[in-house]
Amino acid sequence: MCSPSWTPKQTLSECTSISSASSISDSLNLHEHNPPLRAPCLPPIKFGHRDSQTYECLDKNLAENLRSHLPSRIATSTQWDLLYSLDQHGASLNTFYSCLKDQGPCLLILENSEEETFGAYISEPFQSGSLYYGSGEWQVYPWTMANNYLIFSNQNCIALGGGNGQFGLWIHSDLMHGHTESCATFGNPSLGNDSNFECVALEVWGFRF
Repeated sequence: MCSPSWTPKQTLSECTSISSASSISDSLNLHEHNPPLRAPCLPPIKFGHRDSQTYECLDKNLAENLRSHLPSRIATSTQWDLLYSLDQHGASLNTFYSCLKDQGPCLLILENSEEETFGAYISEPFQSGSLYYGSGEWQVYPWTMANNYLIFSNQNCIALGGGNGQFGLWIHSDLMHGHTESCATFGNPSLGNDSNFECVALEVWGFRF
């Protein structure tokens, strides 16, 4: 498989400072009229901080379906706030990090030009640096423990999963282009039909209690 033309010169496997980190989610096609899978006794999710004119990547039906896959303490949240939106805040990685500063666990959701939706739960806020971070908590594709290449983000890219130069999900610093393929960290398949993709929408959601 050919690497995308925007793959960073330094792959995750070449980075030496490693912590633990989070997860890749399934490429769930939940927009196709699937009924919500709300957990018993939990009130419906309410969305906050998204402007009425903002392009919707995550809708209520998808949120309720994803809820059943979240850690139990996170699933109890009934208020999800939009922390960052490609449409609402603009395609700036600096803005992305600024919007997520000092936030807690979050959910990254993106939609590609093929109308496929996928993403990941992140156990702690995205940050620009040289260390891996997060925990192996909650995955649709469980952490295989084959390596610790879980979350990495800096001024060049956002990457989830890795090993042997392969990324489970990789997003360019322009937040408009990405790459997905099977990786050793999660043993996941490619999350989209095409390994290289263009982002139509990208959102990060936080949880209020």
